[in-house]
Amino acid sequence: MKIPCSIIKDLLPNYIDNCTSEESNVCIKDHLEECESCKALYNEMKKPLPYEQQEEIKFLKKIKKRNTNKIILAVFLTIVLCICGVLVKSFVIGSRTTDLTISDIQLKNKTITAYVYPMSAKDRIFDMKLVSEGDEQFVSYQRVLPSVFHKNNDVQPIEINIDDIEGYLLLGDFVFDKDGNVYNRKVYDLFKNRVPYVGDVSGVQKLISIAYSDIINTGYGLKLDTDKEPYSMTLTFDEEASYYDFEAMKSVANLVLASIDNCNKMTIIVGSNKFTIENSVKPKNLKELQKMVIDYKVGKEFVDYEALLKKEHVAILEEYEITLRELSSLTVKLENKDLSEKELLDLKKKIQLLSEQKEAIEERL
Repeated sequence: MKIPCSIIKDLLPNYIDNCTSEESNVCIKDHLEECESCKALYNEMKKPLPYEQQEEIKFLKKIKKRNTNKIILAVFLTIVLCICGVLVKSFVIGSRTTDLTISDIQLKNKTITAYVYPMSAKDRIFDMKLVSEGDEQFVSYQRVLPSVFHKNNDVQPIEINIDDIEGYLLLGDFVFDKDGNVYNRKVYDLFKNRVPYVGDVSGVQKLISIAYSDIINTGYGLKLDTDKEPYSMTLTFDEEASYYDFEAMKSVANLVLASIDNCNKMTIIVGSNKFTIENSVKPKNLKELQKMVIDYKVGKEFVDYEALLKKEHVAILEEYEITLRELSSLTVKLENKDLSEKELLDLKKKIQLLSEQKEAIEERL
């Protein structure tokens, strides 16, 4: 089969540069022996180029090589910069997060001191501050990996003044409001997610997960009775519960009912145990729901906030005793007749300040 001249002409540059296969070489050679036109073109292409054209080609090759080197260098530098950026981000700058663990909280003189450490032991923290989302505030920090810039892995304290709280400060298991009141986090979450109608299945399920997450981890069945008033609900848990868990579930049921506006009755079935709670009390605010925790003797996972209040009370008493001792000491010094007029005046000022401090402490007690 005769190969068209157009194909041979396309193959000639590769043929001259020895870039064609043996089969192609045979075909091209046979064609050139028969076709004068293609043979003439072949001979013309084999002639050496004029000096000017050779120099031009060399120049173009240099430019191509230079551009290729520039592209390779640019790609290399881009990769290096990306790696450096990732390292700087991970070990120096870090990323801001609110995922933290609170080891201790102290409340004294309207100042909350929280001792914070990261969720992961491999992380380091710095630049702690408050961030706001709506009427809620959280402690956030920059999280980085350990390096020469951030070696310290100790628990980091942050101090927050009650006056800086704009709505609610969420701090570990506690919630503080702008008036200095302390609430349990579960109570806050229940009140925040309360539902007006028991038929809101997803809303009721969320309340149950909040209330019972620390008591029992098994699955459950939910039946909502909304045919006639009073509306009710039935919870059936898959596994048996211990006596403590069963009693805790009873008391927590009151809080679940309090968070559903039109549901006053709740039946809980755990294995062979069954009980029914009826409660029509619907708290109007967070304080009233918190009070129910004490009134219905809800389990300790709901009332840890009392320990914080007791701790503050002890701290105030200690401060009060120190103030009284100082006041007593200065009063004795006041009887010294050898004091100069200036010393006497300074002493009276100190006594006045301590007296005012004593009155302020008494108000807090």
